Amino acid sequence: MKPISPNKAAFCSCLLCLKVSDVTLNGSVRSRPTAVQQKTGHPVQFEITEQTRESVSTWI
Repeated sequence: MKPISPNKAAFCSCLLCLKVSDVTLNGSVRSRPTAVQQKTGHPVQFEITEQTRESVSTWI
């Protein structure tokens, strides 16, 4: 397993709080959705890889 920085680890844990509506648009999984950080209230754009988009789409 590749180590990640504490800041990245903290952000990754926030991703567990995403809703389907946060990452989809018109029934498709978006490649670069935006989420609002809980702590700061600032919007942050992030990327979802093709493989993850396919997995999420199948799961939905």
